Amino acid sequence: MEVIEAAPYGGIVSVKATIAVVREDGPHWEVTDCDLIEFIVEAAPAFGRAVAFDQRE
Repeated sequence: MEVIEAAPYGGIVSVKATIAVVREDGPHWEVTDCDLIEFIVEAAPAFGRAVAFDQRE
């Protein structure tokens, strides 16, 4: 959640960067990238942020 809130209001949340931070903070968590993307897609707009689908870059 902190990664999403760190982006300025009206800013863009990077899927790639958000997943990287989650993996770094909790490498033992058993959550898939698809689950994380779903969470980002739901949470970012709720906090006034857009989503950049840049995970393939």
